Amino acid sequence: RFDEALTELHKAEGVDPLAPLWPAFTGAAATWMRRPADAQPAIARSLALDPDFPIGLYIAAEALANAGRNDSALATAARAHGRNPGWQFIVGWALARAGRRQEALALARNLEAAPSAMDKWGIAQIYAGLGDADQAMRWLEAAYEARWNWMPWMDYNPGFVPIRGDPRFRVLMRKVGAPPCAVCGLPVAPTRAASGASTAQ
Repeated sequence: RFDEALTELHKAEGVDPLAPLWPAFTGAAATWMRRPADAQPAIARSLALDPDFPIGLYIAAEALANAGRNDSALATAARAHGRNPGWQFIVGWALARAGRRQEALALARNLEAAPSAMDKWGIAQIYAGLGDADQAMRWLEAAYEARWNWMPWMDYNPGFVPIRGDPRFRVLMRKVGAPPCAVCGLPVAPTRAASGASTAQ
């Protein structure tokens, strides 16, 4: 019910116009609804209120990566991580999107040593960005077992686009009770190479 959420967020921003949280959340909802034209000004409003707002930076990094602006996405992800040490995975995903495979793998493996529930979701996102569906699904299942609270939106998350068509992803959605993304188009199955990609490079 993202449209309803956007309506309520606009109301919240009108009531509390100096809080960067509301436009940041608007930017997140618009990003996950695949509406970059709506996401960008909302994110800009959030960061205009607080250039170091961690949630705003996180969402900005995600939106920039989705737009193919990989250098800016990586720089913004690093800033988000600097403001919130728990968000290291967003740097790994930005590295993966930028084609910096070895650095992304190194960061993922570092997180694997003692992952939080959020890290398990983030590790899955890194591996999805690297085209490794097997590892992505392994860690997404781990996030589910850890009861990570973003699981209901897994089909909307742009980070999981490469694995949306994997049958295991659809099975996990049913286990979670996650609604299918109404704006994302039909999922495309990962290629054989992506599904069996080695992480030992």
